[in-house]
Amino acid sequence: MPVTERTQRSLQWGYVLLLLLAFSAHAQTPVADLYAARLVVPEGAPEDRAALFAQGLDQVVRRLAGPGVRLTGVRAEEMVSRYGYQRDSQGQLLFEVSFSEGPVEAALTRQGIALWKGPRPVTLLWLAAGPGASAVTEGAPDPALAEVRRQAGMLGLPLRVPPAGFHSAPGEDPAQLAAGPLGAGVEAVLAIEATSLPDGRGSAVFRTFMDGRLVSAWTVAPATLEAMVSEGLQRHEALLRGRFAQASTAPQASHPVRIVVSGIARYTDYARVAAELQSQRALSALFLEEAGPAGFVWRANTTLPSESLRGVLEANRLMRSRPAAGLPDPDRLELEWVAAP
Repeated sequence: MPVTERTQRSLQWGYVLLLLLAFSAHAQTPVADLYAARLVVPEGAPEDRAALFAQGLDQVVRRLAGPGVRLTGVRAEEMVSRYGYQRDSQGQLLFEVSFSEGPVEAALTRQGIALWKGPRPVTLLWLAAGPGASAVTEGAPDPALAEVRRQAGMLGLPLRVPPAGFHSAPGEDPAQLAAGPLGAGVEAVLAIEATSLPDGRGSAVFRTFMDGRLVSAWTVAPATLEAMVSEGLQRHEALLRGRFAQASTAPQASHPVRIVVSGIARYTDYARVAAELQSQRALSALFLEEAGPAGFVWRANTTLPSESLRGVLEANRLMRSRPAAGLPDPDRLELEWVAAP
């Protein structure tokens, strides 16, 4: 009996469903260790263990608290629970260090910084070598996939990659796959269409989908693979943090903030800005305090540091920073509305 394209597709989805059922119980598990860091050590470099501890702690703090946060008045080595060296699959020497949860959280709480501790939303990764190409699947020896996985681990972002044997149809919309078996337990889709250049660099179009719709799209200019992936994942992580992060510090860690947005010329602009701010779980008690030619001023409470909140609000490229009118005020964010993402 001839096998039609529809039959092939049905069989493929059945195969995918069986694979997903095998590990669906783990789809929403927390990241393996939010308090562990892995650092590449250059061959032959003199050992500076104190510097490695400090770099490892910076990685852990970035994962828990977002960008722009540094612990002050602490000694990283006093928080270490274990450390050691090993080599990865490419033969690189790695320094692995884990920090005790209690001292790290206590230090962040003393600085009034909220933590993103809970189970992280699972992202379905759709990585393709250009428009219309099939997605890279689990186990593929793809350098871009390895780099995305490495940096996602640094940020504490669980990824799901289409299983081996899965083939996407030409022009298939990654957002629609989250509604099928491949999207079981998935909260977001990150689609990356990467293009390699003759000089060894690459460019890429990144798209983040949530709830079956496009949330943000951006293009990363030609750069090294590491830099390209870093820019794309940082922005994706900021979108997830704004949507899913839950404060776990004491209530007094919340602080007031004023968000000043200029460039609002029409009611539709105002409505879109207001909706964007209201969608951010990092903001509470939001209300419009002032509206005038110089800008619209919203007041809210937040548990995020100002720079982390700024990154969250800029992540979808609907708003961007502008110079402060007067002396810098950490609790006043000056932004400009951009009509088109």
